[in-house]
Amino acid sequence: MDFWITGEGVTQAASLASYTAIYFPRQMSRVRLKRIPFWGKGIAHKGGALWEGAPGHYWVEIDHNDPNTKESYGWYPAENIKGMESKKDQLSAMWDVEGCINGDSGARRRADEEGLNKKKKYDLLAGRGIGHKPYPYDPNHGNPDARSVQPLYLGLTDQRSEAEVIDEIRAFAAAYEKQYGGRWSYRLDSFGENNCHTFIWLLLHDCQLIDLELLNADIDPHFDKLRGQVLKEAAKGAAYGGAGIAVAAVTSAARRLIKPDYADTLAERTAMTRDELKRRNWL
Repeated sequence: MDFWITGEGVTQAASLASYTAIYFPRQMSRVRLKRIPFWGKGIAHKGGALWEGAPGHYWVEIDHNDPNTKESYGWYPAENIKGMESKKDQLSAMWDVEGCINGDSGARRRADEEGLNKKKKYDLLAGRGIGHKPYPYDPNHGNPDARSVQPLYLGLTDQRSEAEVIDEIRAFAAAYEKQYGGRWSYRLDSFGENNCHTFIWLLLHDCQLIDLELLNADIDPHFDKLRGQVLKEAAKGAAYGGAGIAVAAVTSAARRLIKPDYADTLAERTAMTRDELKRRNWL
């Protein structure tokens, strides 16, 4: 334990605190990663259902200790895809459309206004995007149907304050549209897609954050691809009986196999942090 701060006048408590501050993964108290999976593997998540009745979503929430103050970030298609009458149009739109932070587009706002009296609170399609005061927010902010609610961690030796990290999350979200192409797509769990899963994984990478459940495929089978496994059920999970799904599954196979560098980095950070927490019997 020669890396502890020790010496004359240094108490054991101070020495332990110095070690923890430098070497122990820190859990952030104000930031939560939330998930509503589109489909799942079985009993590990609430209800044990294999299918959801609506598209899933990942987003990140920032707590202001005030239920009336919302701040959150997620990535959405600018089009109201589920409102399209044609299944063929839905499938085409899922492949590649304009994207937006928090679903804040004219089309999605209009859809909310037209169906306002028919919707529940968390059925809204549009939140509020970058520049909204006091803060942007995802339309799912506070949704009690989130099946996974996880705190995020800072890694070993990371000395940033939580306020600094939150500022980095805001900067990431503000730059995302320009930095990552501005498109939204779902391509059968391909690494070539750009949707709410991609947004969160890139946020974790670029802001150097750690989600301990990142590799837990029981929470969401999308995690299998981060572990290097190609989902055999990908086509089944992606299709609501859409036309041409078999062709789509074949053409996306290569994309699913080519992992970007950030995927391995996320998996490595997650494993390292879990191992450290387990070693201390804190997990």
